[in-house]
Amino acid sequence: MRFVSQARCGIALAVLTAALAGPALAATDEEITAALVGALEQSGASDVKFDGPTRDGDTLTYANMSFRQAKDPAAAAAGASEVSVESLDLTGADIPTPGAFSADVVEARGMQLVDGETTLNVTAARTAGILISAPQPDAARTQRYDELSVDQLSAIRDGREMIGMGRLSIENDDFLDNYPRKFVMQIDDVVFDPSAAPNGAEAMAQLSSLGYEKLAFDFALDGTWDDTEETARIAPLKITGTDIGTLELSLTLAGVSREVLDEMQKPEPSFDLLTGLAISDLRLRFDDGSVTNRILSAQAAEMGTDAAGLAGQLAAALPLLLSPLQNPPFQTKVATAAGAFLQNPQSITVTAKPTEPVSFLEVIGASQAAPQTLPDLLNADITANQ
Repeated sequence: MRFVSQARCGIALAVLTAALAGPALAATDEEITAALVGALEQSGASDVKFDGPTRDGDTLTYANMSFRQAKDPAAAAAGASEVSVESLDLTGADIPTPGAFSADVVEARGMQLVDGETTLNVTAARTAGILISAPQPDAARTQRYDELSVDQLSAIRDGREMIGMGRLSIENDDFLDNYPRKFVMQIDDVVFDPSAAPNGAEAMAQLSSLGYEKLAFDFALDGTWDDTEETARIAPLKITGTDIGTLELSLTLAGVSREVLDEMQKPEPSFDLLTGLAISDLRLRFDDGSVTNRILSAQAAEMGTDAAGLAGQLAAALPLLLSPLQNPPFQTKVATAAGAFLQNPQSITVTAKPTEPVSFLEVIGASQAAPQTLPDLLNADITANQ
């Protein structure tokens, strides 16, 4: 979808913020402005226009900013998205070291990105505690921030809202250089209307058969990184769908060293280094909010039965359907849990608690050579309605 290509362009705030870290920045308004325009052009922008800047105390403001943003910075401006920003405020801007940039707050209001038939609108976006390093010959420029918020985002296609979002907020805390040891993300009031998407008629028909007109979600993520133990934990990632259910993931990874995080900043990180990451524990839980019975009822109507009858048939067929797993003890666990959930959909939980962390390389190797050993390798379990 065009919305994905817009995401590649980046929300205008991110482009503008990154642009401020251009080389040879100085603390004067004129030099900051020249660096801003130059860096925007380096990122694929062209025909950059604005009013100002004006200064009010510690805040520098650019008004009525507009430019054309190429999807690929190396590409020509032809076919680029049209970006406009009503106002961009920089508060407490500073140059801590040559080529670096910091600001107490960067705030953009009234942002719009037009890409063909789709328009992306953002009412306001705010980033606090920004620090962008100077460019290094053999290392990527690093960027950190304490807080980020985006208010009222909407993607409009052919005059209809395809995707809406109430608010996104991110908080980072307890930094080791540019890496936060604590991070929290919340995304509220996300609404997706598939009928407004390209070729959305088929998806809309399927959703309508389940009793949905639009899909509404909230997202939450709470994570920590322990640089001493070299572990990262998601506790949890939660996705809640209105009248659908709640999916919750908790995960602990071992081997998350400073070197691994540095590697992940590179355009092409080392595969060998990343496969050394290991699963210490995992928990995936789904709490049903009516979607299971909606699916069963829709399928049962096509088969001339009811939801309870179809659930019973599926539960009875599970042992045979699971025989390709070639792991009878685990097959029994899956059949028992899945059968109980289908006939009384409350919750289903999958856990992995290996006695020692299992590396991604081991998981990949076992899945290719002997997939039936994976449940035992990970000490996996599955339960329902608990």
